[in-house]
Amino acid sequence: MRKFLSIISAFLMSALVAVSSFSSVIASADDVSNVKIDCKAAIETNTWGKSLSIPVDKFAIGRITADTQFVVTYEITDKTKFEDLKSCPVGLALQSFDDAENALADDKGAVWAEVTPTQYDETSATFYYQDIVKAYTSKDFSHIEYIHIIAPSAVTMKCTGLTITDCLDKVPETTTTTTTKAENAADEKETEATTQATTTTQAAVQNTESSKGTSPILLIVGVVAGVAIAVVIIIIIMNRKSREAFDVSTGKFV
Repeated sequence: MRKFLSIISAFLMSALVAVSSFSSVIASADDVSNVKIDCKAAIETNTWGKSLSIPVDKFAIGRITADTQFVVTYEITDKTKFEDLKSCPVGLALQSFDDAENALADDKGAVWAEVTPTQYDETSATFYYQDIVKAYTSKDFSHIEYIHIIAPSAVTMKCTGLTITDCLDKVPETTTTTTTKAENAADEKETEATTQATTTTQAAVQNTESSKGTSPILLIVGVVAGVAIAVVIIIIIMNRKSREAFDVSTGKFV
């Protein structure tokens, strides 16, 4: 009976994990917003100069998501020179002073990564999340100290606006999960049943989380499918237990 209750508990735990994880998916979809950066301090510059610098205490780049876009608006002093350009007159630069693990780091651990926009015209440029990851060679932005709007050409420009879309309210916290072994063989079987059911459901939930941007209906279907798989696993385990013999002398199934 104790083992049977343990299996039922495993199912209830799986369902609880599914519901709570699904809730976090919905919440994370709602907890993003666009951030407008104050550009009053921007200056005119050219030839790799900085028009605007945003320190980490003004905006932490760790808040961006896979859907984030950096939309920069700017003014060109001499628009006739724009037609002769072969690249965008505006760039994005990410600066770190202590990211020795980064592929771009110098011998002191400093990194300067220049990002090229996916699309631009003579008044605006859009930098996508993928552009940023490619330029920085990493998705770990925890060491970035500054975001710069730069002028990578001889054309004089000035940043007039910067909007960063789909940002989290704060930088996500990093958590560490630890596990322990069962104290005896009987408990190991029960732990295995719990782990199988929980892991299966969590995998389905994780697949659901990776489909951010899909409709809530599809998310619900994913969670329900995970729970259904967990139920099947539990039924198989119960059938296996039912085939075991009961030892009267020990009072256990063998």
